[in-house]
Amino acid sequence: MPVNKLELRSQIAPAALSRGLVEAGFVGALAETDSGRVTTWFELADTLRLAQTIACFLLQDWLFAFIEQRLQALYGFLDDEEREYVALLTFHALRKERDATRDHVVDSVAEMVRSALLDASERNLPLSIDALVRFRLRTSLQSVEQAVTTMVDQFLSDREYEEFVAMLRYMLDQQPAREQELHVFCADERVWICDAEGTLVRDDEVSTAAAAASEGHEVNGEDLAMSILITRSPCKIVIHDITYAAPWPSFSETVERVFLERAERCRDCSTCSRLLAAGTDRPHLADAPEGN
Repeated sequence: MPVNKLELRSQIAPAALSRGLVEAGFVGALAETDSGRVTTWFELADTLRLAQTIACFLLQDWLFAFIEQRLQALYGFLDDEEREYVALLTFHALRKERDATRDHVVDSVAEMVRSALLDASERNLPLSIDALVRFRLRTSLQSVEQAVTTMVDQFLSDREYEEFVAMLRYMLDQQPAREQELHVFCADERVWICDAEGTLVRDDEVSTAAAAASEGHEVNGEDLAMSILITRSPCKIVIHDITYAAPWPSFSETVERVFLERAERCRDCSTCSRLLAAGTDRPHLADAPEGN
């Protein structure tokens, strides 16, 4: 059976392409890394298997290397470790999305590659893997680029949140812990604090400072509550979370991250059951009466 020579070109991960072809039994797949050329030989009967091998390369090594390339080009302010971390997150998120239809995706890409292989072989022309992706899988490539952007945004938000938590923890460390137990109630639209006897807690000094810092705008209830908790620095905080759809990061999660072992969640206590049954129409902390 006649053996066809094929030159593949890929500026993205050519060494991985060569390695994948060799592992699949296509001997003589030599990579010229600088030029991105990979030369191999195949029989017409193996065209589909060759196409499937290249399809798997595109969905694995090529995709990951492309993600890294975009991160390098667009987000140079990330260091090497951060770029690798975001690339892995993006790659695994994309792979998880297609897991349900993985066989269909591989078969679809393989068929597209097979058609291009036959055309390149008949015309005795090299096959550019990068061009094939950019023109035949343009929509998918745009989805990948959007996934990169989304993941970077999420990573930066996470990093900002970690820095915020570290700042709050530093402020807390400057306060001596007090032998006091406070209960934090988190509902969908408000937060309030009570002492162990159930008296609503308010701190006039903190409220005044928060009002001044807000420059005439409405005081954020969660910020005010956190300021009170840090100022009082209780040795124990019981979190009563009765939210239905709190956005991330929720206030209860932030309290846990800041107060660590001092914070614990209630275990379906009777107070939460009554609040859920009656609704959570409690006053905003900024409007609450003076407590203990």
